[in-house]
Amino acid sequence: MNISSKNIANLLDETLLEFKKRPVDMLNINDGDGEYIYLKTMRASYIRTIKDIVNFFSSYNKTDTKILEIGSFLGALTFTLKKLNFDICALDIPEFFKSKNVNDRFSENNVPYFGVNLKEYQLPFESSSFDMVVMCEVLEHLNFNPLPVLKELNRVIKKDGSIYIGMP
Repeated sequence: MNISSKNIANLLDETLLEFKKRPVDMLNINDGDGEYIYLKTMRASYIRTIKDIVNFFSSYNKTDTKILEIGSFLGALTFTLKKLNFDICALDIPEFFKSKNVNDRFSENNVPYFGVNLKEYQLPFESSSFDMVVMCEVLEHLNFNPLPVLKELNRVIKKDGSIYIGMP
């Protein structure tokens, strides 16, 4: 995959604009503007992550890459990676997926999503299912021993797969 930084930024901006035009309002408190502002503040981090992923898989000349994003939140990163033709599924805390608006957005983008409490340590995927697990802005929120979670990530990663962790 050969895509420029400018194209990545444009695709992400297109995705973010969708959140401005049609807010998710996850909590049903008329805070779509607040969600959009948050997503915009994360723009540089999203661009860096997308570039890293695209460059990583380009260097291996790998296509039909399967990615799991843990901590997908509203899906800005997820949907942009989907537009880049990655086979991606999303995972976040179950409470996020109780929102009809969140469910609708993931369904519209043809992205499978799962509500999982990482404290339970069991991901609902077969072993060796993913080429990469992306986990940005998540690890610092775990208020329990993260080692069993990391072990579980290792289980769902293919033998030559990678784990991408981003921290604030």
